[in-house]
Amino acid sequence: MHGGDIYSDDCPRGRKLTDFSANSNPYGPPEGVEAVLREALGHARRYPDTAYRDLKKHILDYHGLSGTPVILGNGASEIINSAFRGLKKVVLLGPAYSEYEKSALDQGVAISWVMMKEAAGEGYSSFSFPLEEALTALKGAEGILVAHPNNPDGNVLGPEAMEALVDFARTQGKRLVVDETFFDYAGDQVTSFTEYSSQEMDLVVIRAITKFYGLPGVRFGYGLVSDPATCETMRAPQLPWNINSFAETFAKICLADRDYQRRMAGLNAAERARFGEALRTLPMIRRVYHSEGNYLLVELRDWQGIRLKEKLLALGYLIRSCHDYRGLGPGHVRLAVKRPEDNRGLVEALKTLV
Repeated sequence: MHGGDIYSDDCPRGRKLTDFSANSNPYGPPEGVEAVLREALGHARRYPDTAYRDLKKHILDYHGLSGTPVILGNGASEIINSAFRGLKKVVLLGPAYSEYEKSALDQGVAISWVMMKEAAGEGYSSFSFPLEEALTALKGAEGILVAHPNNPDGNVLGPEAMEALVDFARTQGKRLVVDETFFDYAGDQVTSFTEYSSQEMDLVVIRAITKFYGLPGVRFGYGLVSDPATCETMRAPQLPWNINSFAETFAKICLADRDYQRRMAGLNAAERARFGEALRTLPMIRRVYHSEGNYLLVELRDWQGIRLKEKLLALGYLIRSCHDYRGLGPGHVRLAVKRPEDNRGLVEALKTLV
């Protein structure tokens, strides 16, 4: 199950839904995207460069890297799927995005599960990365995938855990795959794993323009792959021209717009805090989890997520029940951080159900 499914039969036909199930930027893409539509149409009249040299240069410049191999995909999901190639066993952490498990199984890779640690903080609960358990499990596997921030809760790895994980993977010859598709929301205080991309190790850092840049319909993701051999293994099944001209043009515009990036990160952080505080005042909310993403994981009191989803659909709101996430229960739901007026509308709708 994925968020953003406004097409299935259980969604009201002919009604506008405010979609809190999909974690896409509610403010839309940078202004430059619309401005280059005609330019993109012109590019579409000829074949793209099969090596996408200019696009890869834009990506490396954005990250301040040089010479690191880059793999491009039709969304981050394609990169995630290919990142398991060549492995026999991988460590996954729960709760986590369902495509990790699906992709590993698609590649015939066995899974060793390690569950996140839940702890209560100042007003918020949180999940934390179980470093020792993860390293123990990694001894018996060829690789590990971590999300930074994690979906559905939004937790990130601290500097010490990052350093320990990178050091173990590098010295023990393990593949470290990091999903950073929500990283742009995390803010300056959180370090990216791209800081390690120039090291000699088997590191794959995955990014996308879907979430942060408000372009879920433009399927584009990429991976920074430190080991050239791993990059070739991942590329092997890809077909030529797997990235269309529109996605290529839009990606270049998005990555170059630093003002947009700073503004969106600030807007999300402020509204995420306000939204979280408003949710915590509701009697039906047992706990809200700390998040560095553009979404909040919530545990309900005396409600099941599926039932709440049905009730809210009737009021014009779509949310994501997290009952199918490994490690979560029927009372967990995930709510995207939207525009202030939409967030206030959902809170008011929830009050009517108390």
